[in-house]
Amino acid sequence: KSDLKKLKKEESNLLSFLEELEDFQKNIEHKMANPENYSDGEKMKALKQELDKNRELQLETGNRWEKIEMELDGMDNFE
Repeated sequence: KSDLKKLKKEESNLLSFLEELEDFQKNIEHKMANPENYSDGEKMKALKQELDKNRELQLETGNRWEKIEMELDGMDNFE
């Protein structure tokens, strides 16, 4: 039961974090679409790096969430 509770809490935290990452991605993309930033090569390079890092975090977090989902599904079968 304790493991189940921990996994459900981690699942909830990961979903919240994924939402934050998605919001941050939209913010970066909005900044990248700004003509003032678009015409500044250095700014665009920095924003692109932020975007790439964000996408990598989304992928890692999504993979972790999927793993927890599978663990929770397995635990539900034993209840």
